[in-house]
Amino acid sequence: MLLDEDRLERLIEYESLAESPTEVYTLADIMEDLRAGVWNELQGSGTIDIDVYRRNLQRGFVDIVDQRLHPSREPSGGQDPGGGQGGEAGPVLTDVRPVLRGELRWIRDALDDAIPRAANPMTRLHLEDLREEVQRILDAEPRR
Repeated sequence: MLLDEDRLERLIEYESLAESPTEVYTLADIMEDLRAGVWNELQGSGTIDIDVYRRNLQRGFVDIVDQRLHPSREPSGGQDPGGGQGGEAGPVLTDVRPVLRGELRWIRDALDDAIPRAANPMTRLHLEDLREEVQRILDAEPRR
């Protein structure tokens, strides 16, 4: 899975070992690419219409980030949506946690802006639900 803890840690390691930051694909790069791919409907100023497949993708992304930030929680499907092992390890002592939390803050702010621009009731409900879910994750006590 793309947000697999070991892969994210490897990106951080590669960046620290690189002679030039432009030589490597960084954690910031992957988050920028994911933002462009998963949340492209939120980037713009027109009305927003998100189909069922994109809604599922966006919910899955938020669930996976929740699991990376709070690995001891059961995901909404009862299994790790990222295909990982779950368990007690987590992105507590690395750059992964602040980057994921920063991404959630960006999503929350983008959702705030997008909700009034929803083209239909289902899109509006999806955006409102995601907004509440993202805030719940951000408000959760971080693991120590």
